[in-house]
Amino acid sequence: MKKPLEDVIKCTRPGKRVVTIVCTNKYDVSRKDFKKVFDKKIYFPYPDYGTRILLFKTFVEEKGGKLRDSFPLSTLAHLTEGYPAGSVRNHIWGVVNKELV
Repeated sequence: MKKPLEDVIKCTRPGKRVVTIVCTNKYDVSRKDFKKVFDKKIYFPYPDYGTRILLFKTFVEEKGGKLRDSFPLSTLAHLTEGYPAGSVRNHIWGVVNKELV
């Protein structure tokens, strides 16, 4: 990550306005290095408990499955604390089976 940040710094000129969008889950660069390059940052937190329940319902339905009323969504929501929405989606799409759900 350090080399691409250095390249961005070299390409920008004083007085020019540049929008750069960076998305990473890697932390091999210090915050100090990021602050040299970027003026602003937006933090997207992991989904909370209620949102994870909605994610499970939505992703299963998108795949064509249907959850029974007795399905333990609250347990899944607790177990997936700290997971991003994309990971939840990838795992759901990998295991959804209409007969088992």
